[in-house]
Amino acid sequence: MDQLTPTATALAGARSLLASIDHAGRRRLDAEVRLGLVSEVVALGRQVEALRVVLIAEADRAKAA
Repeated sequence: MDQLTPTATALAGARSLLASIDHAGRRRLDAEVRLGLVSEVVALGRQVEALRVVLIAEADRAKAA
């Protein structure tokens, strides 16, 4: 990763990307591809959870909560 993205920008982009998913397009996927997508979303969820924990800890340290 050459250039870092500000957190708020990255989060807005992620939400926008998720909102743009073509859910109907998955109808044609086979079981193997579907399981691959499940693995990817689980990994993404772990990354989001890790970021959530970090942001909460930072808010606590800043006495923002």
